[in-house]
Amino acid sequence: MERKQGKNKNVNVTISIDARKRFQQIFGFGGAFTDSAGEQFIAVSKEVQDQILNSYFGVNGLEYNVGRVPMASCDFSTHEYSYDDVKDDFDLKHFGLADEDLKLKIPFIQKAIEKTKGKLQLFASPWSAPGWMKVTGRMRGGGAMRNDERVYKAYANYFVKFFEAYSSHKIPFWGLTIQNEPSTGADMTWRWQTMNYTAETMRDFLKNFLGPQLKGNNLTSSLKVMVLDDGRGLLPGWADTIFNDTDASKYADGVAVHWYGNLYSPAVLLDITQRHHPDKFIFGTEACAGYAFHHGPIMGDWFTAENYANDIISDLNHHFIGWTDWNLCLDENGGPNWANNFVDSPIIVNHTHQEFYKQPMFYAMGHFRYACTGYFGHHGVILGDWFRAESYADDIIIDLNHHVTGWTDWNLCLDETGGPNWAYNVVDAPIIVNRTAQEFYKQPMFYAMGHFRYILIAAKRIFLFQ
Repeated sequence: MERKQGKNKNVNVTISIDARKRFQQIFGFGGAFTDSAGEQFIAVSKEVQDQILNSYFGVNGLEYNVGRVPMASCDFSTHEYSYDDVKDDFDLKHFGLADEDLKLKIPFIQKAIEKTKGKLQLFASPWSAPGWMKVTGRMRGGGAMRNDERVYKAYANYFVKFFEAYSSHKIPFWGLTIQNEPSTGADMTWRWQTMNYTAETMRDFLKNFLGPQLKGNNLTSSLKVMVLDDGRGLLPGWADTIFNDTDASKYADGVAVHWYGNLYSPAVLLDITQRHHPDKFIFGTEACAGYAFHHGPIMGDWFTAENYANDIISDLNHHFIGWTDWNLCLDENGGPNWANNFVDSPIIVNHTHQEFYKQPMFYAMGHFRYACTGYFGHHGVILGDWFRAESYADDIIIDLNHHVTGWTDWNLCLDETGGPNWAYNVVDAPIIVNRTAQEFYKQPMFYAMGHFRYILIAAKRIFLFQ
């Protein structure tokens, strides 16, 4: 289908949907209530706070229904802290929420719950056990839990006590991840809080300690437990190791995935994981811009918005039930962050002027408010979709830069429904044929492919530098 240029940009777009073929049910979208986000929130006036709440959670805003809550400190805190820093307190007699919970996270969360009329679904993620539970004696840096049954039992109970403490503030939870980015814990010099698990040690902790502890408590027995909480490059192996063990699998509900490293890990890994474990869900639990090359915010950067939209669409097309952004808001430096790991955020707060700025990522997220909870994904043909053309071009360029010697599209042409396909697995194609009208339409992907006709057979890739 040709796209009109110039002042007249009206385009007739036909979308063909096969409602007989349904995919995963959408759960929702949201962001994280970090200490840093809470610090920005309380630093502005009540009027500005209300504007932030309405922007994210209001009916005229993004209508977020998902929130991630770090258990104790993470890099987006001002210092290291846990809920029990007393060495060898296996009975957790000294367990207690920190000032950061009481002053930064909880007030923000309570207002968000009120704004969503109780529909906010929260999940918790720890960055590290208390330092004394680790082999290194410190939350910062890598290292696993001490190989001591008393530690395993205490840490499982630590989770339960966290949920009980938040419940006392009328904050219920939907789920949890076992550990944020466990692979980073293999690096003993990691600059902020982390803790190492392998798939095997996570499996064993879940089935022998955490799972039974959660199920044995009325408050936590129905929580959704997610494994991994790391990049998809670790799939499907991580999921297979845990879910193929029936004693561990019975305590787990899904796989949590971060977007970091997606350029080097194909989305088909998600498809394989879902095929291996169709009874488990896949959920996006962290993404952010400004974490590589340029650290921190770039004001008004629409490229990051495109990255957000591209990733979310790809993820939803590969079984994600939802997608969670990282910090809900940050300061103009992309912090505070005690490890100087500054990043970007959809909302940047200016304390001095008592105002905030909505970054382009905010508006990218806004498109997905219409993928409501309970919505089912569909596949098929969208005539005139230039986004798919950009995806083709991006993918080919990335492949050619990583040793691929050629690129083959799938069907040369299909009908207007994206078929025929006896299994209703309808897709798109560069040429769509209208047999009734005896004509065909060149889709934007066709023109994307056209750019590569100038790469001659036997051509050599070269590296250009300034």
